[in-house]
Formats: sequence, structure tokens, C-alpha cells
Amino acid sequence: MQFLKIIPILICLCFSSFNAKAQQTVGLFLNDEASFNGYTLFIGGGYDTYLIDNCGEQVHHWTSTMRAGLTAYITPEGNLIRPIVTNENTGFSGGGIGGGVMMQDWEGNVIWTYDHAQSNSHHQHHDIEVLPNGNILILAWSYRSAIEAQQAGRNSVNAVWPTEIVEIEPVGLDGGNVVWRWDLWDHIIQDVDPALPNYGVVSEHPELINVNAFGNGGGSGSSDWIHANSVDYIPEFDLICFSSKKMNEMYVIDHSTTTSEASGHVGGNYGKGGDFLYRWGNPEIYDQGTAADRIFFGQHDVSWVPLDHPTHGGKFTAYNNGAQGRLDIWTPPMNADGSFEYTPGTAYGPNDGAEWAYQTGFTTGVGCSARMMPNGNMLACSSSTGEMMEINPDLEMVWHYQSPVGINGPVEQGSGQTNNGSFRAERYAPDYEGFAGRELTPEGPIELNPIDIDCSIFTATETAPNANFIFAFDQEYGSVLFENTSSGNVTSWSWDFGDGNTSTEEN
Repeated sequence: MQFLKIIPILICLCFSSFNAKAQQTVGLFLNDEASFNGYTLFIGGGYDTYLIDNCGEQVHHWTSTMRAGLTAYITPEGNLIRPIVTNENTGFSGGGIGGGVMMQDWEGNVIWTYDHAQSNSHHQHHDIEVLPNGNILILAWSYRSAIEAQQAGRNSVNAVWPTEIVEIEPVGLDGGNVVWRWDLWDHIIQDVDPALPNYGVVSEHPELINVNAFGNGGGSGSSDWIHANSVDYIPEFDLICFSSKKMNEMYVIDHSTTTSEASGHVGGNYGKGGDFLYRWGNPEIYDQGTAADRIFFGQHDVSWVPLDHPTHGGKFTAYNNGAQGRLDIWTPPMNADGSFEYTPGTAYGPNDGAEWAYQTGFTTGVGCSARMMPNGNMLACSSSTGEMMEINPDLEMVWHYQSPVGINGPVEQGSGQTNNGSFRAERYAPDYEGFAGRELTPEGPIELNPIDIDCSIFTATETAPNANFIFAFDQEYGSVLFENTSSGNVTSWSWDFGDGNTSTEEN
């Protein structure tokens, strides 16, 4: 690990940044010129969604009578989309429970809802992802009875809820077609009973999950088996990544498969059907390490950094909750075609942990987010308190905001912070296509009786410094396969085919 910094007394540092009055408890504490200028989206009070500028002033606000299912996004069309809690009695329960998805237009009108909650079948939870084609990935639980689980080799007396990911094509005002589906239960292995299905040597099959692996906090009696908490799409390679809190792992699967191929072990662009293409965070789960090799500790919000990012393209980020609220960045062993390098009998790399890490001081084991900004900064949010901070590559805080919205709405400046949590914070650039033609006029701070703060919007949204980096390495030829050279707004991608010939493309 190259960088590490601990901030044990976070709030004192933030107060000093603005010479704010002693009674300040919410709102903006810091906006440094090194912050990435944009608009931050967060859910406040569980129902409403707020969009603020870097000075903490509200520029838009969506109201709703439906409780949010934790996450929210702005689509390229300028609509707000988020999971919602449907309150249906389906037999599923647990942290992050939702049930459905709602879309509102810029004016707040509900333009689409979808119910993905059905007793003893499936139930949406935690997260969704909008795909480039306009379809929606839904993270959900599926269901297997106790008998089904035991017949598959699971040592449990309870039903189990494996993770499923479905792709929904919106139809009309309240409908949708399931056009793709993946279920974790189709990719299990067990080493308990050779007379039962899925029997094998766990260490020899890292592409499968041990049906009796329980990680920490996922004991054999838990129906909410792996407790997935985020899903993200990798558009350059048509892959999906998701995070499991209880297994302390993240996984990558192939979205190019058909639903039939996704339920098996053959097919798709990478020839492995719906099996794991990559996993990272806890090699002990697949018998390729011990507890000492664990990197993740109840992590959340595993995200892909797009290839065109000037310094971190092709990497993953995560919020590592149990590691003192650590922001992690790492480079996977990924080839230029999106496949992953793996040596049988070992753990997936990298083996030395995150290459960049920052300990936020957030102590919550619930939720939290970590998002890469275009300039190389990281934006973090504490789910339990609604505290947000932005950290630059030099491990310096450059933006700090405390949500002023409690369960009863905005609170007064100087009041105690109670139930001000927000599961995530998203930052959008001013030129994001979803803002085209929209009014983003600052309307003042969200909190009641705000104090005067001298804050300026720094309009430059510069990306990270120029960077040259090797993205992949050809083991056979010993040559660079994928190289990024950034200069200003032009990025060049070069391929070396190992025979002295190269191909370069600019975008």
C-alpha cells in the first residue's frame, strides 16, 4: 500500500477551514479550489432528494411520498431514478430492502415505476444501475427453500436468498420486460457431500462460490447469505461488478451472455457463462488464503473507473467500512480485451492490497460510498451521518459538507444532527447531459437559519494531471498492449501488437 492517512479528529479540521462560527453543525464547511466543481446528489430524510452546488446551495429538489431504497441517480435525460421501499409483505427483510424502482422527471412527476418484489421469488434491495441502452439493472434477492438449500449441499436449516441481477426494459408507466437475468445460485460449489450436486474442490474453482462460505457476519443461519450492496456496469467490456458485504468480496461477471448462458458455465464474450471472471477482497472464501490475507471488511459501493479517466482508468474503487472507513483504489489484473489474468492455485491479484487508500474516520459499518472524480479526487459519504468529504490525490480534504436533512426535513443550523444519514453521494459535472436545458440556479443553503459563509464556485473542472500508464501487459510478447497518454482534453490509446507495429487512436 503506497498511501495511508488517518484523520482521527475530522470535525475539528473541517471547522477551521472556513472560520465558521462555533455553532455550525450542518451544511458546507469547506470548498477548496482543488475540489471538482459540480453538483452533488443525495437523499435526505429518506424521502426527498437534493442537488447542491459546491457551495452547499440547493439547485434542485425532488419530493416523494415513497421512501427511497437507498440510492438515487440522474439519467442522461434529466430524470431522477431510485429504488423505493414498497412495503410489500414478501417474506424478505433486511438492510437495504426496497422492492421497486421509481423514475421522476425534472419537475417531480412520476413517469415510471416498476415492482420487483414477489413472495418466495425475488425482492429488489440496495441498488440499481442505468445502462447505456436505457434499461435498468436491478440488484435483488432470489429465494431457495431450506430443503432446496440442503439438497444443494448447504449446511443450514433456513431458506437462503442468493443474489440475483436482472435487466429490465421499461414499458409504459408501470411495466417492464425482464430481458436478462443472472442468479448466484447457478454458480455454487460444495465440498461437504459427494452424493449431492455441485460437489468439488473449492480451491480449484474460484469461478464459483462455496455454498457454505459465510464470511464474517454471514453465519449459517442467515438467509440473507452474501448481502450484496452495490452493482455497477463496465460498458467498455459489457461486464458487471457487484459487492458482497458478508463475503468481504467483490465480483465481476459477463453481461454479454444470454440468460441461458448466464445460468451456466459456457458462453458470452469470455466463454465462461455466468461464472465469476474476477473476485477480490477475501481469498479465504475460496480457500486460497487465510484471514490474514483479507483486504475488505464489510465494504460498500464497489465501482468501476472508466477507461478514459486520465489517471485511474481501468481501476476499481470501494468504501472499506471496517478498515476505519477507508477509501480504496486498486488495479485489477485485466487484459486489453477485458479478460482477467489468473494463475491456478493462487488468489486473484493484486495481492498487496489497495495502491491508494485514505481513512476517512467514518466509523459506521452501514452503507457509505466512494466515488472517483474526473480530476482524480475521491468523494466519500457516511451513510449513518450524511457527512460528505472530497479527498485529493495528496490525501488532503478539499470539500466537506454535512447533510442538514433529518427525518422531518431540513434542520436549523446549530441543532444536533439526528438521523441525517444518506446512503450515498453522487457528483455530476456541470456539463452532464442530464442538465441540458435545466435551470440550476442556487437557491441558498438547505438548512434553516443558515450562517453566512464566504464561498466561491471555482468554475474550472480540470481533469487530473497528464498521465502515461500501461493498462495491460502481454505475457507472451512482453509488450504493452494498452497505453493511455493524456494531454489536455485529448486522450490517445495505443496498442502494441508485439511485432513492432502499433495502432494509435485519439478521442
